[in-house]
Amino acid sequence: MRKYLVYIYLLSIYATLGAAIPPSQSSKKIVESYVSMYAPIAVMEMKRVGIPASIKLAQGLLESDLGRSPMAVQANNHFGIKCGGNWEGETFYKLDDDTDTLGNIIQSCFRAYATPQESFVA
Repeated sequence: MRKYLVYIYLLSIYATLGAAIPPSQSSKKIVESYVSMYAPIAVMEMKRVGIPASIKLAQGLLESDLGRSPMAVQANNHFGIKCGGNWEGETFYKLDDDTDTLGNIIQSCFRAYATPQESFVA
């Protein structure tokens, strides 16, 4: 029952975010697939750290473009988590919001994970 409540809550958040443009049938199926795939790890993380699974899933959907962004596909990073000063793992670079000394936008370093599940636990 809890899984269905999380699913309904997540869909309501997604529907609110995309209210201006109705989602297509294929988008709905992609969301359903994403939720089915990552809900168990989101619930486990909710129990571990207290972040509601619905929020974690909604953020992952938003940040990763429904799991289809290059960062999600190539680096398994579903949340746009940057490297930071102490990251020693694999990396993924893309233009974001970092600038050089002249104010030009430069490539930002993002964490790369072996699996999407690792980004949910990070």
